Amino acid sequence: MLRGIKTAALAVALGTAAFASGGAKDVEAKRLLVTFENLAQNGGFFFTPVYGAFHDNSGFDIFNVGEAASPVFERLAEDGTFTQLRDDRVANFPDSQGVALTGIGPIGPQSSVSFEIDVNGNINTHFVFATMLIPSQDAFIGLDESVELFDSNGNFISPFSLTFDRSDVYDAGTEDNNDNSAVAFLNQSAPDTGTSENGVIGLHEGLSDDILDSAFIGPAGNIPFSRDAADFLQPDFGPFARITVTAVDVPEPSTIAMFGFGLLGFAALRHRRKQKAA
Repeated sequence: MLRGIKTAALAVALGTAAFASGGAKDVEAKRLLVTFENLAQNGGFFFTPVYGAFHDNSGFDIFNVGEAASPVFERLAEDGTFTQLRDDRVANFPDSQGVALTGIGPIGPQSSVSFEIDVNGNINTHFVFATMLIPSQDAFIGLDESVELFDSNGNFISPFSLTFDRSDVYDAGTEDNNDNSAVAFLNQSAPDTGTSENGVIGLHEGLSDDILDSAFIGPAGNIPFSRDAADFLQPDFGPFARITVTAVDVPEPSTIAMFGFGLLGFAALRHRRKQKAA
């Protein structure tokens, strides 16, 4: 039993040392939970992995309505890949913190993905994200303007939640929506193979009939797809996605240390009782 007491004491000591070595960064960081939900009906569209970032007020900007999409964002909007966008962020905004919400494959109807991250609210006060609709040439949803989540003192302001509906779908303006010969996740054989549009980002005018009339989608062509569940131009088309950012309650170092010492005391008490019984 004495060995168990030493083990508990060592665990408490290591835990205390870990908090001490963390310094100011651990104190400043706030653990946040980012959750993306696909609210589409079964048979509706999917979403590619969600990519976003926490950044300072002057920093990372994924896209701007009314302007041409950047080459790195074009890859997300057309092919659903975020590696180029991520690499550009890391190179130009090294203090920002990236977030990638991925599941096993695309995010399907009635499913969600979550990601926990410790954010330095003294630096990365704002949040922004984007994700592509599947299937489409270059349709996506996201935040044109980043949302402020931390105040000037680095304090988390409040939970953030935004629901997306039929008026929130953007067209990246990079690929011709009338060219249905190479639609990502439908019949596209290789990335960046659609007809270039050379336009600007704006509200989407709706998926083509060729896409909406597809009975099945996906790389293997075996995922059921329905016009009724995917045509977001329908007047009664309901909310189809939601993103939420909330704070995660993490025990204070003192609380964990006290808990550890409590376990140590409990172990010592058991040891004394066993000795007395013997």
